[in-house]
Amino acid sequence: WAAGGEQHVTIHSGLEGGPEDFGYMLAQLARHGALLYSQRGHISVDSALMRIREGFDDEWQEPSSWPTGKT
Repeated sequence: WAAGGEQHVTIHSGLEGGPEDFGYMLAQLARHGALLYSQRGHISVDSALMRIREGFDDEWQEPSSWPTGKT
């Protein structure tokens, strides 16, 4: 996920399903992250999930970068 201070993401080019399935996966990933943060610190799952959503919305509105690479 992160190496050398940079973000790295690999998505298998043979990914099946449609864009809505990718959205489902992102929502599930957010829930897993919220659970992780709630178990690690003093924050509820709901609060963590809300903060994850805030970060998502901020990045959605003003991307800090655009993906590079190819399939």
